[in-house]
Amino acid sequence: MTVFGMVFLCFILSYTTPKENQEQRKIESKTISEIKTTTLTAQPFPLQLTTNGIIKAQQQTQLYFKAIGEIAQINISNTLAVRQGQVLAVLDNRQAEVAILQAQDQIKKAGFTLNTCQSRF
Repeated sequence: MTVFGMVFLCFILSYTTPKENQEQRKIESKTISEIKTTTLTAQPFPLQLTTNGIIKAQQQTQLYFKAIGEIAQINISNTLAVRQGQVLAVLDNRQAEVAILQAQDQIKKAGFTLNTCQSRF
């Protein structure tokens, strides 16, 4: 018998075995599995998602100032929550300080004029 004949005979015999034996081989091949497990732990997720879109605030309000001027300092940054009464920005008060100094000088000048007038009469 040739090598080809022996291989052919083995091939035929493997397919002519009883059906139960073939099912048993299938079950055995399915039950041998390797299972890998991983323990999950809570950790911060440092990744940032960048996307396009429009974000709308849940609430909006108008800001009103008692005086006009330029903003000298902003005390909050974008996306931070704010509380009622929190100072969001500070106006530049250099013009107001100059006006106060001028008013104080005018008061001194008026006082000097008053003293001069009182001494003459």
